[in-house]
Amino acid sequence: MKVSIPAAGRGARFASEHLSVPKELLPLGERPVLEHALREAARAGFDAAAVVVSPSKEQIRRFLADHSLPLPVEVVVQPEPLGIGDAVLRCWAGEPMGVLLPDDVVLETVHWRHLIAAY
Repeated sequence: MKVSIPAAGRGARFASEHLSVPKELLPLGERPVLEHALREAARAGFDAAAVVVSPSKEQIRRFLADHSLPLPVEVVVQPEPLGIGDAVLRCWAGEPMGVLLPDDVVLETVHWRHLIAAY
């Protein structure tokens, strides 16, 4: 089962901080939050991820291309900011899938097993 990770937002909440990286690449400990999300997805049993990015988030695409990741990742481009629902639909192929927001870092994964079982 695949997991969709929307990461195409404009980053408006952090705009006043003038950060040089997208919030998905901000470090939490030794890893960017996006990598934590991918590791959570792998621990939960997802076999692939689709990370949705905007055209302006080239740093995320480079990160995904240049790093050893815990599961295969497809990059999906959301050409304009139309929200999480649009981002998820761009990944959906009519099959069951999960949705994981990269800025909600969760170290446990038992909830995913319960959600998948309930499905």
